[in-house]
Amino acid sequence: METEEITKLVDGIYKNILDKFNPGARQLIQAGKAYLKALQGAAAASSLYVEAIGKLARQAQQATWGGSSDIGSALNQVVEVYKEIQNQQINILKAFYVDLLLPLETNLEKDTKVVQSEQKRFLQQHKQRYETYSKAAAIMKKQRKKSKGASKTGIAMDKELKNMQVLEEEKNKLDDFCEQSLKTAMTQERRRYGFVLERQCSLAKHYLAYHSLGSSTLQRPPGRLAGRGRHARVPARRRPVRAHRPPQGRFSPLVG
Repeated sequence: METEEITKLVDGIYKNILDKFNPGARQLIQAGKAYLKALQGAAAASSLYVEAIGKLARQAQQATWGGSSDIGSALNQVVEVYKEIQNQQINILKAFYVDLLLPLETNLEKDTKVVQSEQKRFLQQHKQRYETYSKAAAIMKKQRKKSKGASKTGIAMDKELKNMQVLEEEKNKLDDFCEQSLKTAMTQERRRYGFVLERQCSLAKHYLAYHSLGSSTLQRPPGRLAGRGRHARVPARRRPVRAHRPPQGRFSPLVG
């Protein structure tokens, strides 16, 4: 790959970070904050909902003569399941903010200046190295033009060889600089996109744990009332027991 082409690639990568990644990251942060706010609202509503179920559970346990205490216990089991799920949901909200939005926003505030500085330094160093190489090439060209058509003395040949060596060294320095600069720029670009990918994968693990917990806990039936219609049956121990009364109007004969 030619030096000029590599130079354009390096400059293009830095421009891509400044003109595409950074604005895209800002949009991601804004959308993420709105999404987080919605999730927090849903979590708060879910908490109120679970509290309402818990209140009904306590009322059922305190019902007259304990006729619904078993239902209250089952509802309490449901509440505990929901609370487990809510705790995992809170972990997601924390990770979403602490592991993704906060570091991305913090890094982005200083990233623009850093990238602009690196881009400027690359262009300046490239200009200096290219000028040094161009100067060596001009000297070599002048030397060849001067000695063209004339017999070369030993001194002239030594001078030409020395100029060729200098030119080759400067060309190698320029090529090495461009290749290293391209590698550095690509690393910077990959690091930024890779950060987003890494944090998304981390969040995915939290979501997987959340859904796995929800699936396993919701499959646990709340006691023996999981069956449909069983909640309407009054437990035998709570059914009224009629006192035994002897038949009225009849007398048993005395055996004497």
